[in-house]
Amino acid sequence: MSFEKDYKNLLAYAGSVIKDKSLNIQAGDLINDAYIKFIENNNKYDKPNILKIIARLAFEQRESQVNFTHLDNKAEKNVIRENVCKCCKQLLPVTMFYMRKEKYGHFRMINQCNDCRNKKVKEYQEKNKQKLKENYISWFSKNKDIKRVNDRIYYHKIRKNKL
Repeated sequence: MSFEKDYKNLLAYAGSVIKDKSLNIQAGDLINDAYIKFIENNNKYDKPNILKIIARLAFEQRESQVNFTHLDNKAEKNVIRENVCKCCKQLLPVTMFYMRKEKYGHFRMINQCNDCRNKKVKEYQEKNKQKLKENYISWFSKNKDIKRVNDRIYYHKIRKNKL
């Protein structure tokens, strides 16, 4: 069979391969591009190989348009670039906020900017020095093995840096 005789079948196949109506390519254009690529590689007409080329071109077209238009627009809507601090009530970029890792690996942004958060932490530490000291001592008395391991790691790091 020849390309001219198979054109209607190829057109139907290309239409079924495109699938997505939002693509900016028509079945006829897809067949012509596939035929040009096929002629560059082979001189004789071969229907199974041209069908593979049509499928590959449709896939490439779909991937290029879906990845760079549809998904970028969705991601742009969901990205938060600025947030309002709950303490100082200022609109600040997201980089000024602390991100905390949750139990299952998700990150959560704290509603206080880093400056306000640091002020509150310092105030708490100044007010509760004795309580923090007792907690520190009790933790180390309960976790002597962990402290030993950490001390060894620290010792070896310092030793390597001195050499």
